[in-house]
Amino acid sequence: PQTKDDDIPYQEIVEYLNLKTGKNFNHQSKQTRAKIKALWGSDGRKRTLQDFQRVIDNKCRSWLTDPKMTIYLRPETLFGNKFESYLNEIQHPMAGKVSDKTIKVIETLNNWSPPQ
Repeated sequence: PQTKDDDIPYQEIVEYLNLKTGKNFNHQSKQTRAKIKALWGSDGRKRTLQDFQRVIDNKCRSWLTDPKMTIYLRPETLFGNKFESYLNEIQHPMAGKVSDKTIKVIETLNNWSPPQ
């Protein structure tokens, strides 16, 4: 069965993204709608509004405070071919509080042991 455009909550998804990022993406953009529709899909792996919100939440947690990554909080990145991995990310407890680089330093230090 073909997915009807009326069944896809484009506006809710994009408004949630705008709310979380402080940006102003248009839910009627053809490119954005095409990305969301491809993921919403009708091939048995139908995504839900909650899936989109979780991806937005996951990436905001790790990218919103990082000046180099915050530009990627946009539909073409979030709703692209890495959607599945973004959806399944388990966040480090410090994500969103410090930069990803700081988290890597902390992990390196936690795994470090003095030379024998």
